[in-house]
Amino acid sequence: MPFSEEDVKTQIEHLFFKDCVVEKNRLDFAVSDKKGHALYWAESKKGNYDKWLMLAQLFLTIKPRIDKAELPPIFIGCFDAQDITFVEFHHAQDVFQTNDFNWNERPSAVSPKTAAKIKRILDGKEITFRWLEDKDAVKEFVKRNLFHTFNDLLSYSGISGFIQITKNNFVQVFDRWSRDVLPSIAIPPEMLKHGIMPRDFYLADLLSEKNKTISDKLKILLNYDAYECQLEKGLFNKICFKDKGSAHKKFWNAYERPPKKEYRKYMLERQDLLVPSGIRERKGAYFTPQIWVEKSQEYLARVFGENWQDEYYIWDCCAGTGNMENGLTNIENVWASTLDDSDVRVMKENQRLLKNHVFQFDFLNDSFD
Repeated sequence: MPFSEEDVKTQIEHLFFKDCVVEKNRLDFAVSDKKGHALYWAESKKGNYDKWLMLAQLFLTIKPRIDKAELPPIFIGCFDAQDITFVEFHHAQDVFQTNDFNWNERPSAVSPKTAAKIKRILDGKEITFRWLEDKDAVKEFVKRNLFHTFNDLLSYSGISGFIQITKNNFVQVFDRWSRDVLPSIAIPPEMLKHGIMPRDFYLADLLSEKNKTISDKLKILLNYDAYECQLEKGLFNKICFKDKGSAHKKFWNAYERPPKKEYRKYMLERQDLLVPSGIRERKGAYFTPQIWVEKSQEYLARVFGENWQDEYYIWDCCAGTGNMENGLTNIENVWASTLDDSDVRVMKENQRLLKNHVFQFDFLNDSFD
């Protein structure tokens, strides 16, 4: 049984990550492959420690790195002398996007209140092992979910060296794109008044092959050396690059496009992650975690009875991409509206909703004729 924190780190490294590069300076425990690609970031403690406190400390520690658009690992987590925990990084995005979190806390003095918030968001999304007792299970998990996943990403295109964009890093790639590519796009100011956002150009780039957008669900399309924007049905406007596409070409030379099919649906549904916090707060564009979706339906059943879905009509008037409609069974009685046209397009591809029951509407400012 290891006693000191360094003993714990040494055993974890030897048992599960002996063929990797392990850094113990900027983070308690950071695992990468031999080319420097991040696989696992973790907080470590000696003895038996509460995992939610450890995860809260980790979030406070890595926030500056994420803010600088450092590409994250496949998993984050924590471990002590008894347990090791893994959380796929894309689940962490909901923590970074929450508007009710004190990021000024010191990691070394994290509060139980902050740990409770982490638990509320991530509970059920983490995987925890008793690593001393279940060494083989941890080894198999690491092999299948860290090493195999990463090797699959590298071999996806058959070309080594490209960075694969997944649901775990597409937000950080957007941050880099906003810094390096966005200033080179000659976006007319009037387009912003029509609800066009930087994320629309990023998604057009991301969901493209050979510099041509492959998705028809977007209102901005990349067409080789320029973008096309459909402001009105059948009317396209052309948006060019200020530098003839030099910054765009340089940036995307490092990444493989388009992402794997299994990630594309998630990226479209989580467009809310690609909205700056100030705009998101003004629009109220916050993703609703599944636990609150289920809780809302529980309250509705308590007030209106078990057959409420058949006896009442439902209008979600600020639906976003339709996450609140998870679990609804009678789609004939459900309508959904939202502010942004791009979200309407996503919802119309949602089999939980009827296309003619989805529409664009600003319920705070618009009115029905």
